[in-house]
Amino acid sequence: AGAIVGGLLVQRLGRKRALVLFSLALALSLLSYLAPAASGSWTSVIVSVSLVSFTGGAATTALYPAMMDRCRSESSASDFTLQQSLCAMGPLVAVGFSGVAASALGYSGHFIASAILAALVVLFVAFILRPGDGLSEEAG
Repeated sequence: AGAIVGGLLVQRLGRKRALVLFSLALALSLLSYLAPAASGSWTSVIVSVSLVSFTGGAATTALYPAMMDRCRSESSASDFTLQQSLCAMGPLVAVGFSGVAASALGYSGHFIASAILAALVVLFVAFILRPGDGLSEEAG
């Protein structure tokens, strides 16, 4: 559902704006995991997972056009494949650190740290990508 909503809004918002807004929503949605960490309620687990999945779908839908904007026309398939492979490897690396962080910080501390880290990435995207950098600003 998040991917559908994201897809409908990317052209209206513009690629960079959509990427930043949807990624920020994803970063903030990570804080929803504090509810099940504190209560252990299955309802809060379902709500949190649904919220993170929805915002993750929207963010991914905004990320793919941004990745395509970064591809060179003479090697677009290879460029996109490389970028997507790096995106797929990120969570694999994070899984190892996730267990260590949860053990050291507790679940609540881990989810707060995750949200802060995600927000820092959003700030990086928002401020590093400038007009004319190959990421379309156009809104439809």
